[in-house]
Amino acid sequence: MRWQSGRSLALRHDRGVDLNAFYNRAGVEFFHDDVSGRRYYSGASTDVVSHEVGHAILDAVRADLWDLNLFEVDAFHEAFGDCVALLTALADPQIRTRVAAQLDHANGVEATAEQLAEAIQLKFPGHNAGAPRHALNRFRWDLPANLPANGGPGALIAEPHSFGQIFSGCLYDLIARLFRAAGTTADALGEAAHTAGALLAKGVRAAQVSDRFFRAVGRAMILLPEAKPHREHIRAAFDAHGLALGSSIAFAPTAALSFSGPLFDEALELSP
Repeated sequence: MRWQSGRSLALRHDRGVDLNAFYNRAGVEFFHDDVSGRRYYSGASTDVVSHEVGHAILDAVRADLWDLNLFEVDAFHEAFGDCVALLTALADPQIRTRVAAQLDHANGVEATAEQLAEAIQLKFPGHNAGAPRHALNRFRWDLPANLPANGGPGALIAEPHSFGQIFSGCLYDLIARLFRAAGTTADALGEAAHTAGALLAKGVRAAQVSDRFFRAVGRAMILLPEAKPHREHIRAAFDAHGLALGSSIAFAPTAALSFSGPLFDEALELSP
């Protein structure tokens, strides 16, 4: 894969004092801060690192999304980072074994940035980011204008990180549905995560830019030839979060944006 910065992506593991982490096309940057007698390093969290690298992966294959002034595209960037964190965790056989029987309950894998959220809550009590983001959620899509601009820890608000949980919820539900259809073993969970990740990877490459980008990606996913055996699961996962994709035979494929880069799903290929 070729990053926006070239063949290599800079990793700056501790750029100074801040409760933050970010990708800025030149690299991924992490920070530290001392809160209540404890030092928190954002780069010490696998899911935070995976999230930021997720931004870089998406930017490598869909550079056109970077500078768009569309709220839902920004929210998808954040959701995609959380999805990469989820898929990274599920690539670990030991983690899959531990959570295979707990997908319907809080299990650590579906939560992002627990330590960073803890530090934010301690330093800024009541801040929305003072709770981890959860892919296991019941949030349903609504117009951002109908959501509050601010809210307590974990509330769904009109902010890209928060709003992105709607899409990461769709992917989590899809993994869970594929898993239940395939079996109850850790290997079945790995296969479900790989299938969902591959569909997301190819779907995001094909999705046309829209102010309803979550739905655009979902429709692109369900129209993939390899999605045929999984279309009911995809539709149900998105429906559960208020994103109706419609009947797969009721709409025709639309022209996809073309890219000359390597297949994105190769970048997300999970270990067996």
